[in-house]
Amino acid sequence: MILSSAQNKIIKKIISLKSKKGRYQQGQFIVEGKKPVREAALQNKIVFLVYCPELFDLKNELPAYMGDCYEASLSLFSKITTLENPEGVIAVLPFEKTAFCDLVLNGDMLILDKINDPGNAGAMIRSADAFGFANILALDGCVDLYSPKCIRSSMGSFLRVNFYQASIAQLIDYCKKETVSILGLDCNGEQLENDTSEFSKPVGLIIGSESHGIDTNLEEVINLRIKIPMTSSIESLNAAIAGSIMMSSIYQIRKNK
Repeated sequence: MILSSAQNKIIKKIISLKSKKGRYQQGQFIVEGKKPVREAALQNKIVFLVYCPELFDLKNELPAYMGDCYEASLSLFSKITTLENPEGVIAVLPFEKTAFCDLVLNGDMLILDKINDPGNAGAMIRSADAFGFANILALDGCVDLYSPKCIRSSMGSFLRVNFYQASIAQLIDYCKKETVSILGLDCNGEQLENDTSEFSKPVGLIIGSESHGIDTNLEEVINLRIKIPMTSSIESLNAAIAGSIMMSSIYQIRKNK
């Protein structure tokens, strides 16, 4: 089907999904770019897509795609793109439905506390995917993990991990019921050791914002505060870099056990 007007309901829907309110009202989000859309298509995750034939060759790029698709002119596509240099394709995907309270933790979990930059959050999602942290929990006050920039920064990793949202109170309650070791990344913490007893069960790694650190209300659930050894000339690292280093360290310890 060819779209010809900005008033078309498909165009309006995609525009509405650029906002957090629109995403959560409809339970859907947008993915833009050739690589992530191609990966989403391979997993049959796409509700529908809109493409611009001047920028995106649908038959060559997605030869096996049989779902709903809509064609838009370059001028119309420019009204819905989130990129400065669009690649000509946007897909709409559904939210995952599992509530955090129903999560059965059978692997490590990344917990984001007031991470406000979507680029940092997306980079950590990508690292979580690389180092076996299959579950990502965004606590209240954190950037929306389904925001276009966060999804884009994850470089397709959003398709291979699970997103959850919860309040600090919900996390505290969860930790009372589930077998999980909560580690907090803290410049004043202990150096991570290979024989740390906390690795006998799934780990929840909390990454706080670079400016404020971990919320003090999380104190009661943290089993161990850990740090990244650094030279004294550096006070702190970017949250995404620090989180990635620590996830890599935990992955290596688990791999060598």
